[in-house]
Amino acid sequence: MDIRAFQLATVFSHIYMRSIERPYDSVHHIGIIYDVTLDTFELVPEKEGSTDRCDWFTQSQARQLPLVPLSKFAVDLIWPKSEHD
Repeated sequence: MDIRAFQLATVFSHIYMRSIERPYDSVHHIGIIYDVTLDTFELVPEKEGSTDRCDWFTQSQARQLPLVPLSKFAVDLIWPKSEHD
């Protein structure tokens, strides 16, 4: 992968509060999202890692996936919902 350019796009901040459904200590999650321009790139799943599949998705496909809050935030950042959605 060859990075041609990158810049900070936005910062995601979410607090997961302790609740009956989530009986763990509260956690503040911060995600840093970059806008990256690549010269070359190949999708490669991590073996024994955090992902088991890499793929490209359309907006419709991405919105049908079971997304964690950071992923949903990123999808909404890339494809903002219109007032008609």
